[in-house]
Order: sequence, then C-alpha cells, then structure tokens
Amino acid sequence: MPSIYEALQDSRPQRQKLMQLYIKQIPVEGRPLLAGDHTNWPRPDAVTLQERTYEHSGTSIAENKPITIGQGYSTIAWIPEKSGNI
Repeated sequence: MPSIYEALQDSRPQRQKLMQLYIKQIPVEGRPLLAGDHTNWPRPDAVTLQERTYEHSGTSIAENKPITIGQGYSTIAWIPEKSGNI
C-alpha cells in the first residue's frame, strides 16, 4: 500500500523541464520585466534544521536586530506586457 509521502514525491514536477517551458514563453526581443520576492519562515527553535540561515525580518529578536533565524524562500516572476487597450 503506497504511502502519502510516496505520492507527494511522485507528484513533484521536474524542475528543469518546467524551467525550460517557462523560458520558451518569454519573448527574445526587448527587455523582460521581472519581479522578485523573498519571504522568511522564522524557525529560531529548530536546532536540527540544516538549511537554517539568518534572514531579514520585519520583526526583531533580541537587541532590536531586524533578523530572524529560519529559512528563506525566493520567487521570481516574468511579468508579460499588456496587450490591447487598457
């Protein structure tokens, strides 16, 4: 009987193929408009989190430093030009 973990593993998209598909959608002429975002996930008590890093945060920890300890996630998006009339 398959487990839920195996189902999740099997349903993950192939990153390289997905990236190639996305890149094909961006026009080669002109400059693409890209938007980026970085979000932190505070995990200060997770002593075993391997990828734990110091992340900028809107809230502060001890001594008024605008950082947190946890994981960071970044996203970049291509914003296509609007076509037609507004």
